[in-house]
Amino acid sequence: MTAHRLRLGSIPLIVAGVAIAVGTGTTHAEPSTAGGWSAADPESREVATATAFAVSDINIRSNAPHYSKLIRIVDAQRQINAGVRYRIVFDMAETFCRKTETVNTNCAVDPQGRQDRCTARVWVQPWQNFTRLQDFECQARWPNSSADANAA
Repeated sequence: MTAHRLRLGSIPLIVAGVAIAVGTGTTHAEPSTAGGWSAADPESREVATATAFAVSDINIRSNAPHYSKLIRIVDAQRQINAGVRYRIVFDMAETFCRKTETVNTNCAVDPQGRQDRCTARVWVQPWQNFTRLQDFECQARWPNSSADANAA
């Protein structure tokens, strides 16, 4: 029987080879979009919940005298990253309900009120019971704008 000896100088090469083999196997085992944004169903319960959280948090942060209400979810994407991050585009509109009143879920939209198209990123870790609005941006829209007329 022949004994094989390893030289100390060859150990780093062996470790590097194992690391490359393990890394290569891991890369092929994960989907190609791992960590990237992918389409999410705007009608899913998860997207609806994340959007409701965003609208609520935006209402809290806003200095507007009236509550705004979700009108529709336009687009949604998700990213798996220590939980799920959602990037959601949605329309919301100002209601008749003043923030000084108790919250009424049946607040009617003020047709003359402000309408916004917002993009928000919401991070969710359901196993931690954790949800956070990471950032958002809203741009004013009006009900009779040409963009809305074309969408109808």
